[in-house]
Amino acid sequence: MADIQTGLDLGLVSPEALQNLFDLEQYPLLAELSHNFQGFRERLLADPKFLNRLAIEESISITTTLLAQYQKRKGKFFEEIDYVVTDTLRGIVVDFFTVWLPAPTLSFISFADDANGPDSIDALKGLLGSIPDNAFQKTLAGKDWNVGHRVASVVVGGIKLAGVGFISSIGAVAASNVLYSARKFLNPALVNNQQNKRSPILKTAVVYSGFLGTSANLRYQIIAGLVEHRLSDMFADQTLLVNIISFVSRTINSYWGTQQWIDLARFTGLQTQKSESSIIINQTIESANPATIGCNNTEGFTGLQTQKSESSINQIIESANPAQIGCNNTEEAGVDEIES
Repeated sequence: MADIQTGLDLGLVSPEALQNLFDLEQYPLLAELSHNFQGFRERLLADPKFLNRLAIEESISITTTLLAQYQKRKGKFFEEIDYVVTDTLRGIVVDFFTVWLPAPTLSFISFADDANGPDSIDALKGLLGSIPDNAFQKTLAGKDWNVGHRVASVVVGGIKLAGVGFISSIGAVAASNVLYSARKFLNPALVNNQQNKRSPILKTAVVYSGFLGTSANLRYQIIAGLVEHRLSDMFADQTLLVNIISFVSRTINSYWGTQQWIDLARFTGLQTQKSESSIIINQTIESANPATIGCNNTEGFTGLQTQKSESSINQIIESANPAQIGCNNTEEAGVDEIES
């Protein structure tokens, strides 16, 4: 853990950070994560309850996502189950990063010292290392964050989440389309009766990345920074109250975010349904085929097959009701014409 040693040498490690590190050593899993993964170490040092918050977020996300999906889709929940599964699986992956990326960190490595030039990768690392991971994070020893740094934190965090949303969305929609194709192959009749259209992969990825980079980014910046970092510190001696605040805020956020995404997806046309009249017309034409054939054969005796079949199709499309379409009148007319 060279970064900890660097912080000790520079006198930047506070007694609280050292105490957090010692506390982590008591738990084998946390000790393993903090020793081998710098990202976990930086987050666990800044917030020893980071993994608890991650577990709370994931459990809340799955539950509230399904509830919000059911409330929005009502009786079409199972009919649109592929959308539900897609959104839920994507949410599990994305929620990890929405907790991970905006979480406050405690790092003692200065990337700027290793920069070789303004165009080097190290210079970019130095720029990113100079801004906080959360816009509301408390200023650390050796750092001088102003309003510009905190605004940049929101922008950079939004870009990161947008990238996560783009990649995860492509994977989720592709998996949903594969599932749809498999269902269509196994049971074509069931799939043909579904009214929901398929989501375009690229458009879905663009819209979802924009949603994560704006709405989700701002919401999680506030929760991780204001609610769990600053407000919770005010009640640090009341562990139960802190956990309740975290649980309630993340529950509301997850539920509200899911509803926002469903509304946005429908507004942009990503998750829409074919019009009812279109479905009825298609089903009417398909179900009327045998009867139409019978009518056409009768009409063929009079030499009026073409004209009357066109008229029958127009009536089918206009009425869109197979029950109202009958062949008796046509057949009776054909018999009368033959007799005359």
